[in-house]
Amino acid sequence: MFMNYMDYTNDKCMFMFTNGQKTRMSPTLVPGGSRNSVTVSGKCGTQPVSRTGSTAVNQNLLTVSPNPVNGNYANISYQLSKTAQVQLMILNMYGNVVASINAGSQTAGSYQLKPDAFSRLHNGIYVLKLVANGEQLASVSFAVNK
Repeated sequence: MFMNYMDYTNDKCMFMFTNGQKTRMSPTLVPGGSRNSVTVSGKCGTQPVSRTGSTAVNQNLLTVSPNPVNGNYANISYQLSKTAQVQLMILNMYGNVVASINAGSQTAGSYQLKPDAFSRLHNGIYVLKLVANGEQLASVSFAVNK
């Protein structure tokens, strides 16, 4: 696993943690965790705050289909439990935001979008984050293979 952050390799090759590393790391970043100050220091800019240490609990709130995305469009489905200002962010494997979709104020319910943001993506692995009122509700990984 040369692409693991915990391995000795070129920085450009590092882009993932193992599931065990994620499981061990997540509790340290939540409120009350030993490294929570890293998430709220502001040193890396303002970031949406996750409700839980792991977004795996909330993955059913957000889906991308088809996955892998094989054309210029894909469907994004998500659910809101209350009215919120909604933003969807697409991040590349380095954690850089490559597209942002401002959905505006939405009431509680289920939503589906077919944004053109996918047409600008190159082949690769991406993460889609659902942010409501500045708080990250869910995230899901997806691949693009055109």
